[in-house]
This record gives sequence, structure tokens and C-alpha cells, in this order.
Amino acid sequence: MSRFATRAMLAVLILPLALASAASADVSVAEVEWQTIGSNVEFRVRFQNDDPTSPSLGVDMELHSQPFGAFVPNEGLIGTAVIPPIPPASSFDVFFDIEIVSLPLSARTIIPDGSNPAPGITEVAQTACPPSTFWNGNVDVFWSGPGGTGMTNYHFGQLQLCPGAGPSYIHVVMDCQVPPGISWSFSGLCPGWTATLLVDAGGVPGGAAPNPIPPGFFDGWICLTADASVTVGDMCHPNLDLTCGSAPATISLWGEACDWTPGTPVEATTWGAVKTLYGGSEQEN
Repeated sequence: MSRFATRAMLAVLILPLALASAASADVSVAEVEWQTIGSNVEFRVRFQNDDPTSPSLGVDMELHSQPFGAFVPNEGLIGTAVIPPIPPASSFDVFFDIEIVSLPLSARTIIPDGSNPAPGITEVAQTACPPSTFWNGNVDVFWSGPGGTGMTNYHFGQLQLCPGAGPSYIHVVMDCQVPPGISWSFSGLCPGWTATLLVDAGGVPGGAAPNPIPPGFFDGWICLTADASVTVGDMCHPNLDLTCGSAPATISLWGEACDWTPGTPVEATTWGAVKTLYGGSEQEN
């Protein structure tokens, strides 16, 4: 059984009812983030009223989960909430806590730390950046009501890299049925960081993915590499930018350069929340 709780907090006090009856503004989703806390994942969704003079009206919202990737169907309902009127230039945060076992499986990662060995992957032990317990996945946010109607998507994955020690991988799935399929490219790479998209070869990374990826289900891996010029502790936040027909999607990655040396055991701890540095695509399903 999952445990669900909703908490909400207004950034400022709600304006008097007389003002709320005047002209109103539509709300939007400004941020989504999540973090692992024990056996639960805590999600935060921030609704924003950007209008400087008019309050927004209320909306009902739903938050749904998906496996890590793009253009894939929802798998479960994380929670629902009622968003009240929001004062001008203010925001409203909603929190959901759900057991991680109630979510789709976190995307598998292969990193050279000995924790998840695979054929052909060099394994060494890690002495910095304790292994991540972050849930690699997607969420869809839907909202409707007098305060407006909309939907947006967020796709987040964390991946640790060892500078100069070979690539790290994160598993990704896509399902675009529209010809000619999915065109893809990477953006936001930092100096010394490289990225590519690979096909799956029996549960491990295979050769380069075609571009565009033909229509249909795609099973593959994102490959990130940091060369020896990258400083341990550096972070990079590249995007995998995708287009299926006319629908865009962005998979956002949170990469961290770690220090690996042979033979040192590590303890698993929570790596922390990903901040929403990227907006969601309002057209991707």
C-alpha cells in the first residue's frame, strides 16, 4: 500500500474576496522536483500566477507517473489536489509523498563503481558521490478549472561519471508511432562532457541509435562521458531534446563527476533533489 499525503503553502496571504471577484489570470506550472526520503519519494509541484495585478482562480490538478523516457503512457496516479486562487505574482506549492515501490521502476544505470556490473563495462570502486537513490522517471501534471487548463511533462535522471574512466549509462524508453519517428540531439553539454544515444543489446548498451529513430517502441541507453579535464565534484545538466512528429520532449539529466579508485567500498545514501532548471513540454504525451 502506498502512503499519500498532500501539503500546500502559499507564498503570500490570499487577497480579500472582493479583489478575487475582479479580473483573473490563468495559472501555470513553474517547477516540479522530487527527492527520495527513506522509502518514499517526495514530489513538489509549484503553480504560479505571473500576472502582476490580477489574482488567479482555482484549478484541480493530477500528478501521474511514467517510466524514464519520452512519449510513453502514464502508469499510475501519484495524487490529486485542489489549487486555490493565487494572489498576483505569487505561487502555491503542493507536495505529494508516495512509496517508491508504488512508482514505475527507476531507470537502470550502469556506472563503473562495481554496483551494477555488465559485460564489457570496466568496474572500479567509488570514493566520492555516494550511490544515488534518486528515482529516475517522468511525471505528467494536468490541471483544469476556472483558473485555466493545461498539462506539462518532466523527465529527470541522475547519473554519476568518473572523469577519464569511461562512460556511464542510463536506460531510456520511448514510443513514438508518428512517421518519421523521433529526431534527437543533445544540448547543454559542458566542456569535457560528451553524450550519445545507444540502442539496447540484450540488456546492455549497444551501438549508436539511428536518427531519426523509426516509429515504434525504442529501448536504449543514454551514454555520458567526462574526460580527464573535468574536475571531481563538477555537475553538468545536459538535455536530450526529442521531436515525435510535431510534439517536442526534453529528457533532463543531472550528471555529477565523482572520484573512483580501486577497492574502496561505499555506502548508499540519498543524493538529494533535482531542481527544475528545465521547463516541461506541453505537447508530449
